[in-house]
Amino acid sequence: MSLSHDGNGSHFTFKGWHMALIMFAFFGTIIAVNITMAVIAKKSWTGLVVANSFVASQEYNDVIAKARAQANLGWSSDFAYENGIISVALTDTEKTAITAETVAVQIGRPAFEQSDRTLYLEPDGTGRYTAHDRLEPGDWAITVLARVHDEPYRRDLRLYVGPDGKASMR
Repeated sequence: MSLSHDGNGSHFTFKGWHMALIMFAFFGTIIAVNITMAVIAKKSWTGLVVANSFVASQEYNDVIAKARAQANLGWSSDFAYENGIISVALTDTEKTAITAETVAVQIGRPAFEQSDRTLYLEPDGTGRYTAHDRLEPGDWAITVLARVHDEPYRRDLRLYVGPDGKASMR
């Protein structure tokens, strides 16, 4: 195949390697974009929020009412993780320790259900509730659940455990 470029009589011959180069550039761009998007998605996706979005939407007003009721109580919690020890302290509006009937922590990876587990914390005598569990490095989704005089308490948070084992809230 011969294509004329200009009026000077020079000719361009389209060869097989030109077609191969065009195909490589075309599909290479598509593959590079797909890989880039997959890497960004894997790094930024925080995981499944609810198993059934329709049911969650029907229960949304109840969730909001419970959150308002909890906020009106004025309770707060202090979560800590260090050297394989998970601890939680519950306090009221006057920063007085609250004695709970049960304190549990649901722990899991944001995007993988295989690591999900629930730990039941025991009082340590200092106003804190503790449990032992070694968390691997990476991001963790934490839910603190407590029951005090039939009043539920819930706090959702994110924890990052570094390669050195040091934890920080996200």
